[in-house]
Amino acid sequence: MKTRVVFMGTPDFAVPALSALLASTGVHSTERTSTDAVFEVVGVVTQPDRGSGRGRKLTPPPIKVLAQAHGIPLFQPETLRAPEAWDAIALLAPDFLVVVAYGELLSPRYLALPTIAPINVHASLLPKFRGAAPIHWSIARGEAETGVSIMRMDRGLDSGPVYRMASMVIEANDTAGSLHDRLSTLGARLLVETLPLIASGALVPSEQDHSKATLAPMLKKSDGFLRFDQAAERVSQHARGMTPWPGVTCLFKEKRLKLLEVSLAARMGGLGDPGQILAVDERGLVIACKAGAVAAAALQLEGKSRQSAADFGRGYDPVGAHLQTIESSPPEMV
Repeated sequence: MKTRVVFMGTPDFAVPALSALLASTGVHSTERTSTDAVFEVVGVVTQPDRGSGRGRKLTPPPIKVLAQAHGIPLFQPETLRAPEAWDAIALLAPDFLVVVAYGELLSPRYLALPTIAPINVHASLLPKFRGAAPIHWSIARGEAETGVSIMRMDRGLDSGPVYRMASMVIEANDTAGSLHDRLSTLGARLLVETLPLIASGALVPSEQDHSKATLAPMLKKSDGFLRFDQAAERVSQHARGMTPWPGVTCLFKEKRLKLLEVSLAARMGGLGDPGQILAVDERGLVIACKAGAVAAAALQLEGKSRQSAADFGRGYDPVGAHLQTIESSPPEMV
């Protein structure tokens, strides 16, 4: 008898997990043709199509595209609180609810619905970085490593007991974008390795140490307002953690300036005040911090297109000018 899985996910991060589940079943995959598959994805739940881009054209979530390509029953409720949402999902009689970045918390009755467990793939080493943006904040707060956790969901925010974890080093040049891609692949692999162990009863989850919990709140545009009154390493970490979204922004001559491809600059003598532009050279636009300096290889001034640091330097003669922090920037990290 096959184990019935309802998959709940929305963004790109969830795609490798659903793809791995489909490949492991042999039902929707061209890679395996066994009729003795243990798992069957009986339904997919994702967020409604949303407007995107300047024209706000309705765009389907990545998980919807994948589910439709495989002919899996698809549900896009505006909210899980709607009675019709509950009726549709309950009718599927899942053994597992597998949740990967769905975008809405599950109520107690959903958590009690699966006969085996409600499972979440979370992109951190719990209890660190519970919340909506663990990948971004793990870089921004200077962590040396992160990873993924396969967790049994409970009523709290990423507070349930953990079945398995896998760690990954955060590289010096990682951005939230590059780390996102590697973690999504790692999470998918760990998920398909772990589900059979849970289903067989061979794996019991361990409670988290709640005293060590840290939060990774949902990102706001203001989280990208860059400060230079801290060490260059901190500034670089924050910039990489906010890339590609919301990006990091400051003020140049009262106009917003987005700094792109920010990295630590090699040590140089005679550093100026925090935020002062020291040079435009092969490293990019070099900016003084409280200690050390960072360099932005490319920039985008408000109302203008992206350009290289060299082109920006020729157009605006910025050396000696000061970049200002936009109000409501994140507090200095200690």
